[in-house]
Amino acid sequence: MGGRGIESVFVLLLILVLVAIFTSAFSTTSDLSVTGSAISQISTNWNFSGSESVYLQADNITSYPPSNEARINITFDVPVPLIDLENISWQANVVQGYLPHADIFLDNGEVLVFEYAKVDQSNCDNAPYPTGNLSTFDDKGILTNLSYAWLNSGPPGPCGDSTFDNNHKSLADWKINYSGANILKIQIEIDGWIPQYLEHESYVDDVVINGQIVEFFDEVFPTLNSTTISGAYFNGSDYIFSPANQDGFYDFANITMNASELIEDWGRTEIHNSSADQVKFFVGPNNVYSNVEVWKGGFTETIPPFVPDGIYTINTTLTDTGNNTVEIFVGTIFVDNTAPIATLNSPANNSTIFGMTLLNASVSDLSGVQSLVFSVGNMTYPAKFIGGNWINNSFNTSSFLDGFYFINISSIDNVNNANVSTIAQILINNGLPQITNFSPLESQIIIKQNQSQMFNVTAVDFGGDTLIYRWFVNGIQNETNTSSFLYQSQNLGQFNITVIVFDLGNNEVAKEWNLISTIIPIMNSFTGNATTNLSAVADLSNVSDFTLENSAGKITFNDVVDLTNVLDIDGNVIIQNGIIAVNTTKYPELNKNATITLKASYNSVPKILFTSGFTSISSQINQNCDFCEIINYTNFPTANGIVEFEVEHFSSFFVTGSGEIIDLSLLTGLAKCISGVRGNLEIDLNDPEENDEVEVGDFVDIEADVRNNNEQSKDLVLKAVLYNVDKNKEEEKESHDERIKGNEGEEFEFELEIPRDLDENDNYILYMKAYEKNNQESQCNEEAILIDAEREKHNVIIKELTTSPYAYLGDYLNVGVSIENIGTRDEEVYVVVSIPEMEINIVSEVFELEEFDEDDKAFWNVTIKIPENFEQGKYSLNAKVVFDDGFDEVKTEFSAFKKILLSSSDLNHENGETTNNEIQGNNINGEFYKQFDTANKYLVWMNLVVGVLILLIAVFRRR
Repeated sequence: MGGRGIESVFVLLLILVLVAIFTSAFSTTSDLSVTGSAISQISTNWNFSGSESVYLQADNITSYPPSNEARINITFDVPVPLIDLENISWQANVVQGYLPHADIFLDNGEVLVFEYAKVDQSNCDNAPYPTGNLSTFDDKGILTNLSYAWLNSGPPGPCGDSTFDNNHKSLADWKINYSGANILKIQIEIDGWIPQYLEHESYVDDVVINGQIVEFFDEVFPTLNSTTISGAYFNGSDYIFSPANQDGFYDFANITMNASELIEDWGRTEIHNSSADQVKFFVGPNNVYSNVEVWKGGFTETIPPFVPDGIYTINTTLTDTGNNTVEIFVGTIFVDNTAPIATLNSPANNSTIFGMTLLNASVSDLSGVQSLVFSVGNMTYPAKFIGGNWINNSFNTSSFLDGFYFINISSIDNVNNANVSTIAQILINNGLPQITNFSPLESQIIIKQNQSQMFNVTAVDFGGDTLIYRWFVNGIQNETNTSSFLYQSQNLGQFNITVIVFDLGNNEVAKEWNLISTIIPIMNSFTGNATTNLSAVADLSNVSDFTLENSAGKITFNDVVDLTNVLDIDGNVIIQNGIIAVNTTKYPELNKNATITLKASYNSVPKILFTSGFTSISSQINQNCDFCEIINYTNFPTANGIVEFEVEHFSSFFVTGSGEIIDLSLLTGLAKCISGVRGNLEIDLNDPEENDEVEVGDFVDIEADVRNNNEQSKDLVLKAVLYNVDKNKEEEKESHDERIKGNEGEEFEFELEIPRDLDENDNYILYMKAYEKNNQESQCNEEAILIDAEREKHNVIIKELTTSPYAYLGDYLNVGVSIENIGTRDEEVYVVVSIPEMEINIVSEVFELEEFDEDDKAFWNVTIKIPENFEQGKYSLNAKVVFDDGFDEVKTEFSAFKKILLSSSDLNHENGETTNNEIQGNNINGEFYKQFDTANKYLVWMNLVVGVLILLIAVFRRR
């Protein structure tokens, strides 16, 4: 016995020694790392023991790569055989998302993944996942031989898939499969792969492997993984920007740095010039990976002077979470604020040229030139960079009139510094006479029959020759040797008027006009069926319903028009898609009231813009037309819609989209601004936004800013209306008023109920109107947005909870619950009525409600016995209806008090008085009533009255 006892002690000591040897047989090195936009850092915000833990955070990702992963890396200084791993555990505070899991890296290239959803094969892929303070995997325990892991080289699930199940085994099984494998590294990790969560966030502390705790530290100095400088031009070696340019291109350098590990402090970033003088420094924020600073190239960052042109170096200081600090060279920036300087090589300044001529220039610039354009007169010639020079192969002087010209060069460097300079003056002399001026300027002239028209030309010859003029009408010579020609129109029709100028060498130049002699306006471009046939009009001075139409639209003048002296309608009336214009400066007879029909493209409610000039350029027609009235239009969006509108007088008009997608003028059931938008009020609806969804039966929060731009204070009203566009009626409205001082604003916040009986298939708008109380005609503004009224699939509500406001202890309380299904699906529901303080909980049977607008209502009545053994006072009464995917709950209160029993045999009637101690139950005094509200006091008094009546009857009967 004694020997065996000594032997047992020896074995026990040997086991303890072996355990001690094993638990101290390995040493670890740990560090923190991330990929993507994750965070892994030492934290004091939460810790299980000691003073620090590791904070891990990763946003969920929708694409790969990159992944978002935050890790604790634990490596072994001496490889540990997988078979020696007994257990791993840690403490965690899971703020949100999926629990931290463990990845075990083996030297055979495989990785074993132990995660919460899959460590317990009997309870696999279950959710929801636990949060809060947990030990490793919470109810699934720590990582042991019984814990299941799957191979990272295979699919991640789901459980039940044969391919996954073949690679999903317990740690004990993996030890058999990989009996010779060693552990290279263990990672405690969270990542962004669980789609149920937008973010995963945990704190990890006390990592223990085989009973040995792992310390977290970091001795690795940080480095820069990457550096980019956006907003600058990269020439292959340097980043170049030009802050003085201020054109939106390369005006500032946005310095972005990404470190090799989590940076606790970016420290000080400095910019030095070529003389090593510091011209700029800034201190970066903590824990930021991307935009560190924007440098605008100024000494002060806000205003010039800008730093001189040249190369600048950037250095920064990084400190990681382990307090390792290092200074690192970031890169160089090249500042170029100087425009290119061009020199013309050919032709030479003040030279005379003719025929084919080469244009050649040399340009110097610090950042290089991206484009160069020669211009001679009104002709431009883009250049090509060939052999160190900017060259346009040639240009032909024969396309120019003889005379003096300037050669200009427009150049832009690679950072958009631009320069336009006059380089040289040249004389082009091709030996031909030149017509330098002529009249009339128009190439087509229209006159009335029997009127005359004067033609003139001015010509020169740089060779000094005497010039000869010859005039022709339809090819027949009429005049010779004069620069002017008077043509007398005797016949109707078209006539070609030509002048030819000759020099002594018979070199010639010509100018032509087309002359039309007519008695009615020329309007050949208006071929529509509605166009008025003026040849059938007897009196052109009194034309009614004058109409012009082409494929793009038409004009119908509503007033009588005098066309006696209106000849050129083709050249003075424009009708094209979206634009209509009449030249009333030349023909004031056409400045009349008219109805216009015009094809146009617009993506919102159309509006009419105008300008007083005669133009077909849409950008020049930019004033809101307050004398135009839209009568009808094609619904938008449309690329070829029809807009009909009236104008009081003529100018140039442009039909475009207003940006408004709701035409309030069509909503006849809406109480809009009485006189339209008037006065100096502004309204800005901040919430909800356009096309926001609102739930039927819910409340929508409304936030709007109203500003009074008048000098005087105003009593203003803000009104919100939920409007049904399809049924043209107001469904719900709410208003608030406020006195707002002059030139000040006020924020309004209130709720608007979305009625339960809305048809979610209809279209709705939220209309807001701000107006001055009792002065809406002068001060009113409005705004409207589309909103989407949606009815939930599953939504049952308690419409009403009815009960008595009081009950006697020991008696019954009757409770009625009215419920309604306002969802779009049939529901199986049950009702729960409870009095929590009395531990009363009554559940109805399950019954069916059909979808909204069918058999969707029910009423449940229940009688509850109120226990006697409770104190009198107020108690909560709760009603809950439970349905698929949710519940609705309503709470109220009732007062409970004891019965007051009055017995005639126990009463003392001496002297007509009753003493307090002769009444059973609680004393009826002032202290008693303080326990009840006014309604319950009334009920107590009613009980007393009834009691007194009973007493009187009893006394009467005894007599």
